[in-house]
Amino acid sequence: MNSQKIYNKLYQQWTNEINNKEITSLTNESFKEYLKLYALDSASDGKLNNSDMQVIKESLIDSLIKNIKFLLDDLLKVRKRKIIDKSLNLLEIDRNKLLEHEQMFYDNLIASFKGFKNLESLTLSDIESSLKKKELTPVEKKVSEIPNILSQKDEMAVSPTKSASLIGIEYLNVRFMMDCPALVGIDLVNYGPFLKEDVCMVPFENAKILIEEKIAEKIMPK
Repeated sequence: MNSQKIYNKLYQQWTNEINNKEITSLTNESFKEYLKLYALDSASDGKLNNSDMQVIKESLIDSLIKNIKFLLDDLLKVRKRKIIDKSLNLLEIDRNKLLEHEQMFYDNLIASFKGFKNLESLTLSDIESSLKKKELTPVEKKVSEIPNILSQKDEMAVSPTKSASLIGIEYLNVRFMMDCPALVGIDLVNYGPFLKEDVCMVPFENAKILIEEKIAEKIMPK
């Protein structure tokens, strides 16, 4: 495919993206074509030695390069806004429409927003009640000591501490099936980051999300 056809394809991709509420399909192969087009035009320095560039007049080279850069930059910005909006509202996106780095961006956002939504579900009175119970009841360990990450060499996962049950939060042992960034539990404790095969006891609500997203799996008692 020559430069003119690739440019037309890029322009059509950008037009579809800005005129469509939903994110459009963009393959890694097409995106690489667009990047090569920009690199080819940038390296030409106004010289039309390459036969593939003969269709473009020399006087339009500079404006063409600027147009290509604008289309690429704006295309990615529009797609980024759509991914953020979808993630914020916990809406699913067809992963086949996303570039590889967009898929990772979407996965991290969804995990973070779902955790925050669960945190929001705790009312202020619930938090205050939990804090009062924590202050009035003597416990052996602090809540901040609850997170315990075990390497894949450890055979048994940790069991809930007494303080965990005293504040009315259930915990579940899970094994991570992939690397996972740090997250905030509904108990307001920071967990992670995690590596694949790490084992950790996290609040049940957080564990439920991790399992649903196939980021972690429940450890069945032996």
